[in-house]
Amino acid sequence: MTTEHKSAVILVVDDEAALRRSLRVHLEDNGFAVVEAENGRVGLERFQACAIDMVLTDLRMPEIDGLEMVKALRRISPDTPVVVVSGTGILQDAIEAIREGAWDYVTKPIEDMAVLDHVMRQAMERARLVLENREYQARIEALLEEKSRALRESEGELETVYAHAPVLLALLDRDLRVCKANYDGLGMARALPPGAQIDMCNLLQCREASEGPRRFQEHPACMDCILRKSVREACKGGVKLTGSEWSFRAGVSNREVYTRISVVPLRALGEDAALLCLDDITGQKQLEAQFRHAQKMEAVGQLAGGIAHDFNNLLQAITGFTHLALEDVHPDSGVAAELEQVLEASGRAATLVKQLLAFSRSQVLELRRVDLRLVVDGMGLMIDRLIGEHIQLEVRLAPEPCVVFGDTGQLEQIIMNLCVNARDAMPAGGAIAITVGCAVRDAAYCQPASGVSPGKFVYVSVSDTGCGMTPDVAAQVFEPFFTTKEKDKGTGLGLAMVYGIVCQHKGMIHLETAPGGGTKFCIDFPAALGDADAQEGRKCGEVQGGRETVLLAEDNTAVRNVTRMFLERAGYTVITAEDGEQAIESFEAGQARFDLVVLDSVMPKTSGRAVYDYIRQRRPELPVLFVSGYNAAEIHTDFVLNSGLEFIQKPFTKDVLLQRIRSLLDA
Repeated sequence: MTTEHKSAVILVVDDEAALRRSLRVHLEDNGFAVVEAENGRVGLERFQACAIDMVLTDLRMPEIDGLEMVKALRRISPDTPVVVVSGTGILQDAIEAIREGAWDYVTKPIEDMAVLDHVMRQAMERARLVLENREYQARIEALLEEKSRALRESEGELETVYAHAPVLLALLDRDLRVCKANYDGLGMARALPPGAQIDMCNLLQCREASEGPRRFQEHPACMDCILRKSVREACKGGVKLTGSEWSFRAGVSNREVYTRISVVPLRALGEDAALLCLDDITGQKQLEAQFRHAQKMEAVGQLAGGIAHDFNNLLQAITGFTHLALEDVHPDSGVAAELEQVLEASGRAATLVKQLLAFSRSQVLELRRVDLRLVVDGMGLMIDRLIGEHIQLEVRLAPEPCVVFGDTGQLEQIIMNLCVNARDAMPAGGAIAITVGCAVRDAAYCQPASGVSPGKFVYVSVSDTGCGMTPDVAAQVFEPFFTTKEKDKGTGLGLAMVYGIVCQHKGMIHLETAPGGGTKFCIDFPAALGDADAQEGRKCGEVQGGRETVLLAEDNTAVRNVTRMFLERAGYTVITAEDGEQAIESFEAGQARFDLVVLDSVMPKTSGRAVYDYIRQRRPELPVLFVSGYNAAEIHTDFVLNSGLEFIQKPFTKDVLLQRIRSLLDA
């Protein structure tokens, strides 16, 4: 939660006392004040008695249920965010609640409070934007009324008002002749000399903002006709036209400008008149577009992360049992060749899952201080082989250290994917330039990237001399599964993965491209203080087994069985547990005999991290290895691995598992 939200008062309405207590503890730990209610009737009473900033409510409750409460709150205070927190299996109820005024929906049980935090943060941000928009509208309306009074009072005051108004203001008679006009930032009023009859078609070359890219003159009901009718109606009967939005190409720069147009009736210069107001809302429209794009990418990322988790468990079972089957058949048999095909296909599937995790920002990062120059320099030979001899590679490295706080493997993935895309854009040959340096970025540069503050950054840019992209393609380039390549030539996940890794490193990515003019990706990471950390790679020697005893806790039956067989065939004695609670019981029953513990990070009843903490209190020297398909906050914060924890990602091979276990036992 952001700091401005932490003093908010949250009303929690649920007939389950245990859930209310759980939510109270979580919310109060995050700095919120909490008011509780056991049903909708009590909730409404306490809402009206207290200053409530947000409501979390169940749907199925006695007396007044959550749906009726949502309806009542919509009538009482439509701008107060209401988030439904209810059980699964009632999707229709959730849809009805959203239709009746709920802002969002979270299912119970809440396994990851980060989901609730995200929903609350989005709701509070939306409430803030709604309030700001209403205040903005009120300010504009007040400004118009103030200027109208000034116009009636004095010609001198009119000149002052026009000179300082932040919008275009033109006083028109009923024939659309200009009586007066100011010189505002839109730069259009100079085409409105007094006495001229306004022609909005020629003045703005407008098109309706909601209508796509058609030019204004092609509209059957053009703006000039609409404006002429509005002015005449305003002059006759005092009818206002407010909030009509149009866009046009302005000035020599030909930039896209969005305006909000209002027509207000006035009595000026002894006759009926109308005040035309054009307000530049281009910045607001850009922010709205960025917000919608961020919401879409966040939703797709959450879906991708959930799918990846399930697939990794399936792939672990498939690859594990296939490895075991290969050990039991003759290497020259036809069965062995077929099993190798299964492993090859499983490997490709695992690569796709890793890309999904990268896009959804759900893979675990092992962050350290890394000099980005050394990362790029160390990849030179590999990139040369990757792009081929028909493409020239130029690497430009800054003389000073370029240290970032990042995961070396993920940073290499970014460079590799950008180089692959550059290569594919130049089938007949060309040049790729990779540049690494430091720069100070201002607020304007950082503005498109949500949550990134100005300051010192380390950048890496990858540019090519290829075919470039059209604006339509560039707008979708980071979306998952979007590709311009032929069928079976690409998954459309490469740049989506780059986008996810950059965001997870709290960086930003800028794209410059034009059809036939090549493409340049520039990625900025916040600069890290201090020198780069020493890199210590893991030793990958001969795989060895052992005679030690291992406690294995894994809730997925197939994964538990294949992992047990891996270990037993290597000589280890294995005691298994199917959940965290059983793992603690097994540990208590014979804790002295265990030499190592393998824990799934997310298990029913008791999480892997809770089991780890329990074991550390009793045997702090006992090595523990975490495994997971993807990792929720049980073992890390924001998918950044906590210092001192050992972890391997599913699907893992038998050799990887045995190497890691042996290294922990021998440490």
